[in-house]
Amino acid sequence: MLRSIRAHSNFAEYVPLNLFALYLLESQGAPLLLSHVLGFSTLLGRLLHAYGITQNNENFKFRVTGIMS
Repeated sequence: MLRSIRAHSNFAEYVPLNLFALYLLESQGAPLLLSHVLGFSTLLGRLLHAYGITQNNENFKFRVTGIMS
């Protein structure tokens, strides 16, 4: 249960800032493809990190990859 709480907390800490940064990027007229790539990168990173942190035998490869993206 604590792992799930931590995964959710991590998501709640990082995603709002990323969404705001995407909003600023789009409001400045950045190419749509760039916005999509960065948004997908955020989604993929958060999914990998959540998967890595919620495993009983933590696989740090997923956590690190998720944090770096």
